[in-house]
Amino acid sequence: MKGRPLLCFTIFWLCGSGMACMLTGWALFWGMVGAVACLPLVLRLLHIPVSGWLSILLLAAFIGGVVQWEWNDSHNSSRLPQYLQLSTEVIDGLNAIVEGELASDVRVDGDRASFEIQLSSIMVQEVEAQPQVPSPMKDERIIVQVRLMEEQEQRIAAAWKRGDKLTLSGSLALPGEARNFGGFDYRHYLRAQYIHWMFKVKGADSVTAMTPQGWERINIFRWADSARQLLGSAVDRLFPEPHAGYMKGLIIGMAKDIDPGTYGQFSQLGLTHILAISGTHVAVYVASLLALMSWLRLTRETALTVALILIPAYVVGHHTK
Repeated sequence: MKGRPLLCFTIFWLCGSGMACMLTGWALFWGMVGAVACLPLVLRLLHIPVSGWLSILLLAAFIGGVVQWEWNDSHNSSRLPQYLQLSTEVIDGLNAIVEGELASDVRVDGDRASFEIQLSSIMVQEVEAQPQVPSPMKDERIIVQVRLMEEQEQRIAAAWKRGDKLTLSGSLALPGEARNFGGFDYRHYLRAQYIHWMFKVKGADSVTAMTPQGWERINIFRWADSARQLLGSAVDRLFPEPHAGYMKGLIIGMAKDIDPGTYGQFSQLGLTHILAISGTHVAVYVASLLALMSWLRLTRETALTVALILIPAYVVGHHTK
């Protein structure tokens, strides 16, 4: 470990982030005091001089991990109450009309379609509320759940694509919390994705979608969503439920198709990285690209160059879906 300062720095940073994730308030303070008190023993076990520059760097890494997590967590809050000048309790359940951009692929499951939108404006219908500034909603994302009233509405919902401009009529709602000790906490799950509100819509006729025009139609994420849906459909045919969602997360990174309870169990075990972008997903992606370019009879050097150029696009597309 002494000859691997970068690895040591990373481990100490993750330890600080992990402590800040598990503890809050005075518990976090005394946890840090205890960790700093144990630091000389840890350094001796790692054969690192207590008075050396590396020990100072590792202490800074640990504190940096704590500070980074706390700073990030303090900014992870909804701006809707400030925007509407209403309390959270009043907003919960309000009927509203919202406008925004579809920011994810659309998941249709039986009589329900769900997706994320990036809010651009909102108008509540039951109380008078005026925003304080013209456009403060640019950083607010919400989960939309559309209850499909007829079978034909499934095809309508499936036609909505990322980048579409949407106008929706429905009601705001806070995500549900765990009702039993140790149960799945959907509110905490969404908060980890920087989402704090749900918008419930009844019927696809309450959604107006406008396809992007001009240069906005050139959206690599829309194409990536279409390709991902084709691959997901193939996985659905190969693996019956309840295994299809897990296999889609494992093979092609479609973690949102996993049952939330199952995802919560992975989160508790610290194994969500298996379902996020990983070496397995990159390997499948690169293998698919190389097979396609081999079919196009490109040289191996050209194929590898193209694959290396397209890997960053895959990473960006995965983290913005």
